[in-house]
Amino acid sequence: MVCANGLFLTNPHPPVFLILSHLALPFFSIEKATTVQEHSHICTRRCSVAASCGFRPARHARTARWHVSCNISELDRKIRSTCGHARQSEEVKGEERARHVDGEICMPYLERRREPHSDYHSARGGTGMKRRKLVFVLIALVCLGAFGFDAAYARTGLDKEQKFVYSSRSEITGMNPLINTTAPDNGVQSIILEGLVERVADERGNAIIKPTSAKDWNLSKDGTVWTFRIRENAVWNDGVPVTAQDFVYSFRMMATPEVGCTNAWLFDGIILNFEEAHYGEGKKPQDIGVRAVDKKTVQFKLTKPCAYFPDLLAGVKPVRQDKYEQWGEAYGSSIDKVVMNGPFLVESWSPMVQMTFVRNPRHWDAPNIMLQKMERKIIQDPSTHVQALINGEIDVGATNDPDWQELLKREGDRFKVMLEPANAP
Repeated sequence: MVCANGLFLTNPHPPVFLILSHLALPFFSIEKATTVQEHSHICTRRCSVAASCGFRPARHARTARWHVSCNISELDRKIRSTCGHARQSEEVKGEERARHVDGEICMPYLERRREPHSDYHSARGGTGMKRRKLVFVLIALVCLGAFGFDAAYARTGLDKEQKFVYSSRSEITGMNPLINTTAPDNGVQSIILEGLVERVADERGNAIIKPTSAKDWNLSKDGTVWTFRIRENAVWNDGVPVTAQDFVYSFRMMATPEVGCTNAWLFDGIILNFEEAHYGEGKKPQDIGVRAVDKKTVQFKLTKPCAYFPDLLAGVKPVRQDKYEQWGEAYGSSIDKVVMNGPFLVESWSPMVQMTFVRNPRHWDAPNIMLQKMERKIIQDPSTHVQALINGEIDVGATNDPDWQELLKREGDRFKVMLEPANAP
């Protein structure tokens, strides 16, 4: 194993309080280490809320590539205890690991648990700020629905304008979750689309599954039939209800060979007849073990018991049949050819320049989503990326350039510096 360290820093005057959910939201770009045991630092903005919550730097972070680590459940627990909110969850055995791919943070897989994962890093700083403001950079982001909107402002003294600006080196290929599956694609889709469940972490740092579009689910006695009930108030951004048929159609499209869904293999041999349909071996997409029991209930029939099936579902985002049939291959290619059911909506998109997101007022948990707006900027040059952070143009960033390290050391207490080691194979 090889150890690499990176410089991670944030604007010292953040305008947002950020507690977000979903698997792959790419808050920052991290440049790959170029030498063995290359040292750098993490600079995070001073934050009295984090200090008051008692957060501390991580001792280490362990991944196959760059890894920005935190104990999500600890952040979640402490903030929830402050703001008084808890959400239903179902624990699964396993541990989240994050991978850094092409400047984005994503979570493509769930490893079987090998050791406790209790390390985290967070912003931590002085208490001299007049207004308490906080940004947590998370791997799997905790609970968009963690706080009451106006009540939380009153309790924490946050700014009314909750806006977060981050950057990426790479543009997305599109917003069609069936075929656009790069790390940048997954990051954006995790903001604007929502599956049945999501993957976060419990108080011990282990992966758990929480309901999103689904309000609950049950498993048959023989372990082969999973039934999910969809929230009555889960709707698409145009007001059309999210239904069981949306997920039936999405899975059938995944199993259609001509579609070329790059993630379909995950369900080969898991969902009944899925592999045979996927490879055209005597079954059709209509034959797979996914059906709508009623308008708001979707059922999955498996080939055999699969305890981690909800983990697989956490990575699946739906498409809507009427719009997919209307737009065809153009689905997700522009903001006027995609429907969204996630906590945020794409407001504007200038390819290779910027994408802007606004809070989805129709989201089932909209009253508890505090962040109002996000901007995703494309900054390909590493030096420009860090300079944008220093200039206050973005709120979070990272680099491993030693020249920038020295510059930031000379900035004095404008930034707080912490080491963020990450193991690489």
